[in-house]
Amino acid sequence: MQQASVRRLGADRRRCAMTTAGRSATRGTRAVLSAGKLEQLRAALEEQRAFRIDQLAELAAADSAADAATAAVTVALRDGAGYALVEIDAALNRMRTGRYGECLTCRSPIPTERLEILPMAALCAGCQRARAGGGRP
Repeated sequence: MQQASVRRLGADRRRCAMTTAGRSATRGTRAVLSAGKLEQLRAALEEQRAFRIDQLAELAAADSAADAATAAVTVALRDGAGYALVEIDAALNRMRTGRYGECLTCRSPIPTERLEILPMAALCAGCQRARAGGGRP
């Protein structure tokens, strides 16, 4: 089973490389973001981070007062908020290390448009589709 995962990962990288071949001038480098755009994205991430921290605090307070019927919903919301916070913190760390805007799978630049919509994106759209099992990128 592990060999199949390794083969699939290699195939995913090849597919993504094929879809980005036309962008060979920028392939393998991180997205070129202006200082202003990077600061806008950082601010958006910080805002989302603060929201998730507040949300987790509210859910913790609601958890103690919740009845059995709403407990499952509260747990699901808490898990989702926690996952989002991890993704946001990872994106902020990539900013600090200079790897923000670079796909973690194929190392191609993530388009600015994608980062504007989903500032915590760690993968290009092709690699994200491949990871989700959506077939060809």
